[in-house]
Amino acid sequence: MSLRSTLSLLALIPVLTFNACKQDQKEKTDTFSSKPSVYAEYISAYTAGYVPKNAEITVRLVQPPKMAEPGKEISSEVFSFKPALKGRAVWGDEKTIIFKPAEALQNGRRYKAVFHLARLMETPKDLSEFKFTFECIPQDFAVEIEGLDIAGAKGSQKVQLAGIIRTTDEIADKVIEQILKATQQGSDLPIRFEHGAGQNTHRFIVEGIRRDKAPQMVEISWNGKPAGIEKTGSIKVDIPPPGKFKVISAQTVRAGDQYISVRFSDPLDERQNLRGLVYLSAGTAPRVVVNNNELKVYVQGRLTGDVQLTVDAQIKSINKQSLAKNFVTTLHFASSSPNVRITAKDGVIMPDGSKGLIIPFEAVSLNAVDMTIIRIFENNILQYLQVNDLGGQYQLRRVGRPVVRKTIPLTGFSHADLNKWNRYTIDISDYVKVEPGAIYQIGFSFKKSYSLFFCPGKETGSTLAEVSFDENEELDWEEESYYYYDWRER
Repeated sequence: MSLRSTLSLLALIPVLTFNACKQDQKEKTDTFSSKPSVYAEYISAYTAGYVPKNAEITVRLVQPPKMAEPGKEISSEVFSFKPALKGRAVWGDEKTIIFKPAEALQNGRRYKAVFHLARLMETPKDLSEFKFTFECIPQDFAVEIEGLDIAGAKGSQKVQLAGIIRTTDEIADKVIEQILKATQQGSDLPIRFEHGAGQNTHRFIVEGIRRDKAPQMVEISWNGKPAGIEKTGSIKVDIPPPGKFKVISAQTVRAGDQYISVRFSDPLDERQNLRGLVYLSAGTAPRVVVNNNELKVYVQGRLTGDVQLTVDAQIKSINKQSLAKNFVTTLHFASSSPNVRITAKDGVIMPDGSKGLIIPFEAVSLNAVDMTIIRIFENNILQYLQVNDLGGQYQLRRVGRPVVRKTIPLTGFSHADLNKWNRYTIDISDYVKVEPGAIYQIGFSFKKSYSLFFCPGKETGSTLAEVSFDENEELDWEEESYYYYDWRER
């Protein structure tokens, strides 16, 4: 079931008008795959979109064949792939055939698959083979710095730097450890890894950091070559000298409980009364927890937007030092609930023969979005403009129809953390052949199953594309179900 809202769940981009002079635009639609709706009598679902490298390839039938034996291997070769895949096909249940590859899929590789339906049941000759494609998630990673951990009193302090490596797909622990390097004044620092902190998440702790009277710096650098990723980068972290108590960082943390992490140059005095020393502009009294040099400020409920944090100068370190003055900063709490929005700067997009028809959008806490393209026919444009400005949606049912419905997996766009707002671009010419003189409207929505936001009873996401008899069945045109984006109000 599609999850929609009058506020955020479907954003319609303003009208895309196309110049008739661009008739020579390159056609890039999928010419290999079968039309799923033609096979709706035989196949109900199949693997599609982006899949992890350890994925199994699945086809689900409408009716169980007579030879179906759940758990048994299928003797006949019902799958063929290009590039070739070695493995075996088994019955998952009486209607489901699963191909289990002998080796991991290749990240970033697109696979063409042929399911030999006629080897399992009688079919018309032209429906003997069902062709489809899927792609293994392109591998990528991102490095995040959590902050400095400082423990112990002055003269016997232990300084560490914590961070996280997030990957788009699974990478072996030993390979992850080869990607990262830490140095201080040209000398390598030991790094301890904690693998399995979450799906495709690896925590690291840089140890042996020295504090001197003069400010120091630790450089974290990374090179993705061991994982076959062409990506390098680095970040420098200041190491404050001892003796001057101050706030060194403050950032929001989105976890099971939303909180603000405030880190100091020295551990805090755990025995002090912190009531009234930490407060927020949101007006609620936060709950605070001390962990060495980190102060966790827990907020009540879920905050969004800008929030001002104040730490009173009277707060004390383990060495009884106070801050020189109040620490005041403004932090932004981004909404982590699933959302998608259009980021086009203009309401009318003209095609570019060399660049295609690029549509930018942003999403958060989603692993996929559904895209719908509505075509307003050339001979209906005057009728459309009688009751609409460009970008209007009134009486669309009379002048146009949906020509494309497509699920766009977001795991293939090389964004390691999908729980943050990420920017994406798609080329509309990959999905529709633009007809001169027509008007096209692009809409994005999402289903509950696409959500990465934890909530009880959440549906499990799937890489299976469902098959229906009519791929272009009419849209639900109920106006209260949609949020319409007007570029003139930006």
